[in-house]
Amino acid sequence: MRTRVENRFLRTRVMLADTLEKLGRLAECARELAIIDETLATRPSTPSISRARATQVRAKLLIAQNGFERAVALLKQAAEEAVAVEGPQSSAAIDIRLLLARLFLLRFLPEEANAAKEAALAALRSTGGAALVKAALAESQLTMNAYE
Repeated sequence: MRTRVENRFLRTRVMLADTLEKLGRLAECARELAIIDETLATRPSTPSISRARATQVRAKLLIAQNGFERAVALLKQAAEEAVAVEGPQSSAAIDIRLLLARLFLLRFLPEEANAAKEAALAALRSTGGAALVKAALAESQLTMNAYE
């Protein structure tokens, strides 16, 4: 029971940190990430989705602070962790790879963007069903971003 409560606590904190980052409240986001880090430090360092999502938010915070190269490394690490936990069709890994593709496009790095995009789309397509629609939407959004 305690683990389930801790997992909810972490998921909630990660969602709050992500929301604060999206709102541009970066100092508050950093404080939330510090709380998440303290909580994760008390746990075994086994891969977890909460840890991967927290890493994703930390990378987005770094991007806002002009730390693109470090952010890319963190996002790749987060995607690998998500795959280790959930497998190749991990929704977290897909989201992270789509974010990487957008970031690479913004930096005029089309080869890197394409690699991240194709990895995410392949995972989505292999899922089938509604994920096929999400794949088509993501591909069209990334194509549109490439020409903006």
